[in-house]
Amino acid sequence: MFISEKHRFVFFEVPRTGSRSISDVLARFDPDSSTAVRRESDGSHIDYHNFSLGELKDSNYKVIATHRNPYERLWSFWKHRHNRG
Repeated sequence: MFISEKHRFVFFEVPRTGSRSISDVLARFDPDSSTAVRRESDGSHIDYHNFSLGELKDSNYKVIATHRNPYERLWSFWKHRHNRG
């Protein structure tokens, strides 16, 4: 999950939907966000698919998520597992 305090939005990173690429762009868009700073210091995979909203201070954030055809997502998951073991 990517949280931008400056622009007040939460981006849910749904696996196998291109969300990592989008998060990389968002980190360039808001490099001072706590998520971008933490990932830069701890690694890009840290809390990548964390869905806990416990760190938000209020509920006035916009929520954004990606969507993909379930069959394409399943095919992508299979290819990923097949190629990487």
